[in-house]
Amino acid sequence: MTAETDFAAEAFVTEGGNALADGRDMDAEASFRAALEVSPHFVPANYQLGMLHLERGRPADGLPHLQRAAKGQPTASTLTSLGNCFEALGNYEQAILCFRPVLEKTPQNSDLWAQYANLKEAIGQKAEATVAYKNALKHNPGNTQAAIKLAWILWREDSASAVQPLQAAIKAVSDDLVERAKLLSVLVLFEEWTARIEQDLPPYHATSLNDLFFHHATDTLKEFATTASTLTQQNQTDSWTLMTEGLALFASGAPDKAQAKFTEIADGAFKPMAQSIRFDTLFFDKLETMTDEDLLLDLPVVETIKTGIFSNTDVLYMSCNSSYFDMFAKPLLRSLADRGPGTEVHIHLMDSPQDHTEEAHNFCSDLNNVRTALSVERPDFSNASLVSKRAYYHAIRFIRYYHHFKHYQRSLWLMDVDGLFNKSPDTFFSGSQKADICMRARPGRLEPWNQFNACLVGSRPTSHATKYLHRIAAYIAHFYQESQLPWGIDQLAMYATFLDLQRRDTAPKLGFLNETILDYEYRDDSVLWCSSGIGKLSSPSGKSVDQDPNATAYDRVFSQYVSHDDGLDRSEKSV
Repeated sequence: MTAETDFAAEAFVTEGGNALADGRDMDAEASFRAALEVSPHFVPANYQLGMLHLERGRPADGLPHLQRAAKGQPTASTLTSLGNCFEALGNYEQAILCFRPVLEKTPQNSDLWAQYANLKEAIGQKAEATVAYKNALKHNPGNTQAAIKLAWILWREDSASAVQPLQAAIKAVSDDLVERAKLLSVLVLFEEWTARIEQDLPPYHATSLNDLFFHHATDTLKEFATTASTLTQQNQTDSWTLMTEGLALFASGAPDKAQAKFTEIADGAFKPMAQSIRFDTLFFDKLETMTDEDLLLDLPVVETIKTGIFSNTDVLYMSCNSSYFDMFAKPLLRSLADRGPGTEVHIHLMDSPQDHTEEAHNFCSDLNNVRTALSVERPDFSNASLVSKRAYYHAIRFIRYYHHFKHYQRSLWLMDVDGLFNKSPDTFFSGSQKADICMRARPGRLEPWNQFNACLVGSRPTSHATKYLHRIAAYIAHFYQESQLPWGIDQLAMYATFLDLQRRDTAPKLGFLNETILDYEYRDDSVLWCSSGIGKLSSPSGKSVDQDPNATAYDRVFSQYVSHDDGLDRSEKSV
């Protein structure tokens, strides 16, 4: 490398920078590549080309260039960018290694401390994440992301201390209403749940409909609503502010006003969900006219693989895609065979190729102590994104559940497959005989799609339950046929449908599943251990669980039910 080649390379980099400024990405890339042809290790050219790839969503292409830039000039800028690239690729450990020397040289960088902490939390190092979040807040008490993330960690370890970073951050952000609203939206949850704990009430499980929404954190809810309203007045077209005020109105007991606010959201990421939130009578009048055949419009045919000859009063219903079947349903079914022998289960596979379906059939046939039925559908996902696949799996399962419920004419329990049985399901079978519908309801939640939980839903063969399930299926089918199926629409449909039937005095009688039935803390006396969040996708198995200080009781039991010949396919682990 000579001064002459560096000069020529720098000219190309300058030319590329000008092209970027004009929005000519292809020309910029050509210029950066021309610079590297002249001087392959020229740091500015590698850095600019690497950043161009990273910012355009091509981190794998950008990685080698950012590595050369960081090796040639290990500055805060090059190391941070390389760390961002590793993070985009899901290599959190390498990202942490990049950020660490930058933080040593610039310890006042609050945003980087928060990013570093988030990565530490993602790999299960909660103690180090806590320290890093506190460092972020030390240098910027108004760092909203750090305050919220720290509060969630503290809540799980010492709930009484969770509100402190949020309250401090609210004082620090002062007149920044956007950040204030974000902080208040979390503070109101913790205050409500803390009050319930102080009254010996479960924080996450409602015991009646009266437990929904906010009965203790009313002052904070009012402050949140006022802040959201002021934001909307300042910017009447911003999607985030409209969504925020809509949630505040809904949580304050004004669903119709909330729907009107949601309807104003014309674009952006919030639009699909916002446009799907319907509480108006005319909409449900339309759903009432939909026949069972109408619900199946544009859906693939369901094929029966293994017929279930069931005799029990209660039957479990599991629906998932092929990778979730291998990853979670198999361990769940093994735990059921141990804890609930004699249980009957219908398994509905979505997007299961023929060879996988055959393997699943063999697995079910060989399963001891559990009687199974198996069905499959194969939607055309040739051009579908992972997000749309996830939404399909979670939403369309309700339509399939409704039709199988009518077919079996017995109590049918829809359940997520990412859990484990710690005790026999007979506990909740026998304890819910007087209700039409059984589910978990959530106290202290802002969103319409978080009031009722679809983790476990039991339905008795009554007219009220049948009508309720039909309306949920029709709600989902309507938006599916409109090519609008946002994540969470299943739980939204559950709540909105109940609200409409309640107004008409035809709502089903609800039974509420408590923390002994659905347990996220893995107690010895509970029935179903539930897993949630992205951590479930990296649940340890085999010998590694014994060496992992962060392993939970769920992880340890899960590892016992995972077989190394299950053919786990984690290529769609986010689905």
